[in-house]
Amino acid sequence: MEKTKRINTPEQLAEIMKNNEERIAVRALKKPSDNISEITIGTATCGVAAGAGETADAIRDELKQQGLDNVVVVEVGCIGYCYQEPIVQVSLPGEVSVYYGKVDSKKGRDIVRRHVKNGEYLDGSIINLSFEEAWNEKI
Repeated sequence: MEKTKRINTPEQLAEIMKNNEERIAVRALKKPSDNISEITIGTATCGVAAGAGETADAIRDELKQQGLDNVVVVEVGCIGYCYQEPIVQVSLPGEVSVYYGKVDSKKGRDIVRRHVKNGEYLDGSIINLSFEEAWNEKI
């Protein structure tokens, strides 16, 4: 996983926050902005045990290789479909979030190249388009 730099002064923290205001806003609003997309990776115990760390590393590496610096990668806890771990959620501006299940390193790279870069869904890997849809199906 990516190594975090140590922050030693309040000024360093303020500078980091200033340089990342738009990315911070994405997390606060829980939706992508006009310029920033978000990839969320479930890294709770079940996700880590299923390989989410390697998936996250591959996704970050592929984003760099593709030159996609307008994408925030966020590791979160449980997403709710433990049997589908590792789970990756892709949120692009103006689109519904898509949840992919059983995402290994290879599939993570495919998600970056095909979905994030080219807007093409990976058929057969989508859990469902949203929790709201899943809930409505149960009712």
